[in-house]
Amino acid sequence: MNARAARTLAAAGALIVSLAGAAAAHAQPGRVALVIANDEGHAEDVKLHFAESDADHLARVLTQLGGFEPDSTFVLRGRSVADVRRALGDVGRRLREAPGEPLLFVYYSGHADAEGLHIGRESLSLVELKAAVLALPAAARVVVVDACQAGAITRLKGGHAATPFAVAPEEAPRGLAILASSGDAELAQESDDIGSSFFTHYLLLGLQGAADDNRDGDVSLGEAFDFASRRTLAATMGSAAGPQHPMYRLDLRGQKELVLTRPGLAGSGFGRLALDEPGWFFVRRAGDAGVMEVVSGGREQIALEPGRYEVASRLPDRLQVAEVDIRSDAAASLAAAPSRRVAFGRVVRKGGGVRPLSFGLAALAGARSDVADLGAAWTGAVAARVDAPAASFELRVGADRAELPASSAIGAPSVATTAAFASLAALRAKDLRYVTVAAGLEAGVVRFSERFASDTTARASLGATVGPTALVELPLGPRFCLRADAALPVYLLRERQSGGGDEVHARFAGRVSAGAGVYF
Repeated sequence: MNARAARTLAAAGALIVSLAGAAAAHAQPGRVALVIANDEGHAEDVKLHFAESDADHLARVLTQLGGFEPDSTFVLRGRSVADVRRALGDVGRRLREAPGEPLLFVYYSGHADAEGLHIGRESLSLVELKAAVLALPAAARVVVVDACQAGAITRLKGGHAATPFAVAPEEAPRGLAILASSGDAELAQESDDIGSSFFTHYLLLGLQGAADDNRDGDVSLGEAFDFASRRTLAATMGSAAGPQHPMYRLDLRGQKELVLTRPGLAGSGFGRLALDEPGWFFVRRAGDAGVMEVVSGGREQIALEPGRYEVASRLPDRLQVAEVDIRSDAAASLAAAPSRRVAFGRVVRKGGGVRPLSFGLAALAGARSDVADLGAAWTGAVAARVDAPAASFELRVGADRAELPASSAIGAPSVATTAAFASLAALRAKDLRYVTVAAGLEAGVVRFSERFASDTTARASLGATVGPTALVELPLGPRFCLRADAALPVYLLRERQSGGGDEVHARFAGRVSAGAGVYF
């Protein structure tokens, strides 16, 4: 064998050994997880939105970043107490088959009270769960309880304010850590904005790398809980239920630092996003409703499933949005991704907590077709709009002016008609690549004032309008836009009849206008 061949063979051998070592490190045999979630609880419990989806997300993170093999990760969604007991037996068998000193990870999300977990219409007592976990043949046990009782936009979790598990050191035979999502006299919360419970959202974000304080590529139990605790408290300070303080009970004497995930390890199937710019970021995968909120000092990295992501950052004078493609086992840099300024209304409709509402003003000019033989009119208006995630509401105030010349054939004098109007429109908007389109229903009041050339007095009448309306808007950066709109209002007018008396008639018309606007 010549020297070149020997070097090639040695390099290949080193590569194989390196890959085998990485695969072995990722697999981490001896890890078993039981993930339980129920959106529905007892009859008096309001249905949750995110408990079961949180469980799915956690299971993916554990299997791809935490070394929990899929056949050792038991996920129960919307199941019964009997199913949980059977799963605990399966977990015990898997632990007994596991080599070395196995780790057990148990997670629950759903309703609860001071006595137990509300698993569907049944309850599993905390005493039974604790005893079952301690009886399983694991060297280390991590139990996470995120129990909730639903409310409106921010749902209250944990029907009654329950004390966390009280575990004395002598009760943990080898090592036990119990993490609770709230304090012993508090209610935990979940949020529609982030599409998750606050605590589980930040726990997952931490496990995906945001909690890796020492930048060693591993996330330990302490790093994950500290990150989730701090971020949960910060996020709930202004919520309806008040601040939420996650708590823990810990007895892991003799254990090394317990690593839960390795987001920096190659071969996981996840990609990595380097938040290499300081800021407050909202990360959303294309097509997903949920959003990840990350405060970065410029050195954070988070592991993400492959796909296209939109990263929005709120700066003092503007809002920037970047699109980043995340590829499996590859790193992407936020600083290197092209970004654009985005109109505030678009960001509100995307959700994600950047801001709950956007406000705008627009000046418009246009034309209106003939109404009740008064002639076509020029129109001008000012429109004030509020954009919310689900709908937009626009108040339009303005005036029309029409003039009919005198007619010698029928002996009619010239007449000028002024119409002052105010209307409110409810709109549903859709943001396309370059423009925003919206459609909805507009209703309002109008006051017509007619003045004849041969008469110094004016006749006035009141009416109502209702009809469909639509607009197209071209954003020019985050604050300005050009727009055009159209409407087909029906005018309900009281008109005097030739035989005497008044009747209400419906008069159809059309309106088009265009102008410019500004967002606040």
